[in-house]
Amino acid sequence: MDVVFVVTTLNIGGAETQVVCLAKRLHNQGYAVGIITLIKSLDFDAELLDANILVVSLNMERGVPNPLALLTLYKLLCKWKPNIIHSHMFHANMITRLISPFIDKTKNISTIHSINEGGTFREILYRITDKLCDLTTNVCKAGLERYRILKAISDNKALTIANGVDTDLFINDKNMRYNKRNELDIDDKFVWLAVGSLCKEKDYSTMLHAYSIYSRKQTNSILLIVGRGPLEQDLKNLVKSLGIENDVHFLGLRRDVSGLMNAADAYVMSSCCEGLAMVLLEACSSGLPVIATDVGGNKEIIDDGCNGFIVAPYDPNALSKGMLKIYNLQLSERTNMGMLGRKIILQKYNIENIVKQWISIYTEMLAGASEPV
Repeated sequence: MDVVFVVTTLNIGGAETQVVCLAKRLHNQGYAVGIITLIKSLDFDAELLDANILVVSLNMERGVPNPLALLTLYKLLCKWKPNIIHSHMFHANMITRLISPFIDKTKNISTIHSINEGGTFREILYRITDKLCDLTTNVCKAGLERYRILKAISDNKALTIANGVDTDLFINDKNMRYNKRNELDIDDKFVWLAVGSLCKEKDYSTMLHAYSIYSRKQTNSILLIVGRGPLEQDLKNLVKSLGIENDVHFLGLRRDVSGLMNAADAYVMSSCCEGLAMVLLEACSSGLPVIATDVGGNKEIIDDGCNGFIVAPYDPNALSKGMLKIYNLQLSERTNMGMLGRKIILQKYNIENIVKQWISIYTEMLAGASEPV
């Protein structure tokens, strides 16, 4: 194969979505592509099967070390003989770094998808294994700089390569908006949308407290939350205790996020840890004004006051004030914000341009360049 992607899992998430996008576009351009997952997951199986992309799982269990998985991965890579092994996220990066030096004529790339992948011990492991990797990339400039300062990655083989979004899928579509709002029975409500795993990193607790404050000053809004995760029941209990259960709707895992983006009037993110958030890219591409916390690469997407607002993390009062600021804008002002956001996406984060960057890197590495540019 030309390129084999190794990922921890292919459950629906930002990093996983990006891997699937890259794999499909490389395949469409004639590259032989395969995907290996450490943990078996089914969210993208049908989509990848339709695209004729082979997916194999090492069938590891979350939180359970399995030395035999190293042997299985080694055998697979020896059989496939890829030119490039491109791993994503901490566990896949580590296991691939241990194996790739034993695979002949193969280059190894590790991609980090967050500004912080889990604490000091993991950063030490990145530093120890850095020599086993040909190139390490981070999806945001802030993340790359942090890992450089920690000396977890080498300056001479580190790059920022952003996530990319499908700007043909995530568009502003009036017909889609009308149909989706009718489907959801939204009427004339002002709709806030949040998409992401219901986990501590997304800090939905701050969002819900912020919405509770916001809703005291206006009553014509609802908040749609899309995703699943370990904190779902806790968050539903919090919604009830805050007395906002009539306004906040948990939609679960959805396959129609582009439609929901069109049904919404604005996007809100309360994360306490991010890389370059795919959902922010998708929201901006869809023409939504956004408000997000100042973490990870959010400032690289949001030009504060132009296509949205940036506020401090862990601060419900600041988030609620930002939400009110967007709500109180004239429709024309919100529309202009959304147009500026889409312009930024088209210029910097279009998936087609990101794929070209990766192809250039793959090609240069295989040509024997010492430092990809």
